[in-house]
Amino acid sequence: MHNVAEHIAIGSASLSSMRTQGEVLSLLHTAYDLGIRHYDTAPLYGRGYAELLIGKFAKKKRNEISIATKFGLGDCETGKLPPALALPLNYYNKKLRGIKPPIREPDAAPSLMPHRDITAANIQQSLNRSLQRLQTDYVDYFLLHEGRPSFLNNEAKRLLQELKQQGVIRKIGVATNWYNIAAIQPEELDGWDVLQYDMYNEESKSLLQKHPDKMHIIHSVIRNEAIVNMPKTVVEQDIAGYKMAACAGLLHSGKVLFSTRSKTKLKDNVAAYIRYTQ
Repeated sequence: MHNVAEHIAIGSASLSSMRTQGEVLSLLHTAYDLGIRHYDTAPLYGRGYAELLIGKFAKKKRNEISIATKFGLGDCETGKLPPALALPLNYYNKKLRGIKPPIREPDAAPSLMPHRDITAANIQQSLNRSLQRLQTDYVDYFLLHEGRPSFLNNEAKRLLQELKQQGVIRKIGVATNWYNIAAIQPEELDGWDVLQYDMYNEESKSLLQKHPDKMHIIHSVIRNEAIVNMPKTVVEQDIAGYKMAACAGLLHSGKVLFSTRSKTKLKDNVAAYIRYTQ
């Protein structure tokens, strides 16, 4: 299994736009068979359907995998339809209406998110709903979604630490862009374990040195152009896996997170990652 289980994670933001529940579960089981053991999700991914799908997949593997979900960016109630019906309806509705995936625009200049209040009640409600959708009684990684620790009042911060002591959540972290992570002072992260952010320039890379005591979960490395010196001999289907391997090599403790709806790309990425870490 090499170090796939230790260093590679798969995300679920796009799962609810796949054609059927069966295709999603097949993709997730393929990831598992390839050695991936960490699965990232959030309440807002597909309005709760991503968590439902991860929960179905993880039910018989819970002790073998880790799951990250998020809080603090608003919560939602999942639609009334089960995933087996909701996914094909969503897929064919978009197809009939001619809705295409948005074209990715060049990244805008980064900016700090405005402050918003996150309370203990917000956190508890979000956690309760996530646990129900994930069909589990604990979350391995509970990440503040697009926010900074200063958004939480003292009661909210205490609740997180109490939930961690109780084992309901195993690790606490922040999941936002590198620019907002860079604005967090080390003392603000006392009692926090994980930083999850995009890494594709030298400034984002410097966060590894600024917070050496944290686990770093890195995403967006496949579109990384700035920090990977890739040999011209790397063939096209191996590019993503090469970049993942290069970024994994920078980590003292952490994972490289990517997502795909294609089993072919999933297999190619993991195979290339293994090839370039041998």
